Amino acid sequence: MKTKILALIFAVLFLFTACGQKDITPTDVPFTEVTWNSTLEQICEAEGADYEESLSMAGGNNYIYANQYLGYDGFVQYNIDDTGNLAGISWFYIGNDFATANEIYEAIEKDTSSLLGKVEPIDSSNIHAGYKWETKDCTVFLIAFAQNEEYAVQISYLIKDAE
Repeated sequence: MKTKILALIFAVLFLFTACGQKDITPTDVPFTEVTWNSTLEQICEAEGADYEESLSMAGGNNYIYANQYLGYDGFVQYNIDDTGNLAGISWFYIGNDFATANEIYEAIEKDTSSLLGKVEPIDSSNIHAGYKWETKDCTVFLIAFAQNEEYAVQISYLIKDAE
């Protein structure tokens, strides 16, 4: 089920339009030490060998690791494109408690707004809530939605060359 929800989340990310801009570098991803220039070997070195692998919408593979962000348990996902380059880094939470998902969403929105500036929420019928930030080198999405009895929150940093 986690893979199906992740596929839906990434499909929705590519439907949005720009809402704000601030010049930061993509190495400012707050939930990992991995940088855009990291190879798969360096990611595995930093995160370890305990990962889940799935197909990427960028033609390569996703590598998913258990991870904490802002004190919340979730997962970090590294999206490798078909040329072996890092195309995106995401952190996500999936659970069955609305209150927890909402708390995480609000904490991430507050943290990301403090880093990238305040933007207006995305107006989309495809998600329940969302924000989009544009930076010099990457696009950052925060989305939340529910499917059946599960709630998902995801923050994604997508390098502009890979979009």
